[in-house]
Amino acid sequence: MSSGALQRADDEQDQRIPTMYHIPVCPFSQRLEILLALKGLEDRVGFHVVDITKPRPDWLLEKTRGTTALPALETEDGRILKESMVILRYLEDLFPEPAVAQQHPYRRAVEGMMSAMEGAFVAQGYRYVMNQDVNRRDEFRRGMLEQYARLNDFLVEHNPSGTYLFEDFGWAETVFTPMFMRFWFLEYYEDFDLPDEDGYA
Repeated sequence: MSSGALQRADDEQDQRIPTMYHIPVCPFSQRLEILLALKGLEDRVGFHVVDITKPRPDWLLEKTRGTTALPALETEDGRILKESMVILRYLEDLFPEPAVAQQHPYRRAVEGMMSAMEGAFVAQGYRYVMNQDVNRRDEFRRGMLEQYARLNDFLVEHNPSGTYLFEDFGWAETVFTPMFMRFWFLEYYEDFDLPDEDGYA
């Protein structure tokens, strides 16, 4: 291979960036956009919008080994990562500066404990949003209030006078914010609102 061809190959390698296959309105995809925005690195990942009105294209199914869940990230060398929390951690490690996740081991563990609460919160929220049984509305409302109360209790324990888990909007907020936004639907469809009480402050 000539030196010119080698240089072109090197240039092409340098130009490769991770590619995110995503649905823009999806809260799991929005987490990743928030992380990159906090880092000021939106241009370091390419975003490929997937049309949700059509079946997944064969070329994408080939990359994801037949799974349809998004987002999915294709690394610079063509490997595929799935699950938003996995991709979130990968991007944090790939682009460590500026850090969004806490660096001190204890603070990072606290951050991890709050992030681990996300699964139950999201599951309860989607059950409430999707519920069509009027006889279960109060049940789902109570469940949602319990989830918000758990989050509030955790925040009060670790940062009683602050707005965020720590000093600034960070990893835990990146994980939860798109979900808070998604569940605004509950206010419209279910007249759901948090009580004006200390337990939900």
